[in-house]
Amino acid sequence: MTERGKNGKPLRGHRALRVGRWSDLGACYFLTFRVATEPGPLLADPRCAESVINSLVHLRKRNEIGLVAYVAMPDHVHALVVLHGEDLSAVVRRLRSFAAREIRRAIGGRGAVWARGFYDHRIRDEEDLCTHLDYIHFNPVRAGLVLAPEEWPFSTAHPSRAGEVDYDLEL
Repeated sequence: MTERGKNGKPLRGHRALRVGRWSDLGACYFLTFRVATEPGPLLADPRCAESVINSLVHLRKRNEIGLVAYVAMPDHVHALVVLHGEDLSAVVRRLRSFAAREIRRAIGGRGAVWARGFYDHRIRDEEDLCTHLDYIHFNPVRAGLVLAPEEWPFSTAHPSRAGEVDYDLEL
């Protein structure tokens, strides 16, 4: 059955992503969120990509999330996180708010940094975790940005990022 809004019409776009969303503390989630279409691929600017990473690490240090993996691509972010406190929507809202402030501070400007909504997937088992971990780390390779995952500086596959994650996972 199709979920419908108050007006009786089927939910579409970012509102449809929220249907059936719930948060399990201690569960691992694969997240994807995109930058706003204007002014373009903000995260291509290294200062902006670092702002997103700093936001993830900040939430990790505050013990709001466990950080398994991430990649900041020029126009989107993927992350594997474990919820420690609040629900998923609250964590993503805080993450994106903190990152947007840092991005605006780094490059100046106003307006939307993030597209509305986000995608989430609850990790079901070890195989699902490994599939999503590979997806995250090989994203820059598939996009033609690097030849190997460890070459992309804005990913937990990069050797310099090893201390930013909570779990010892192998590629």
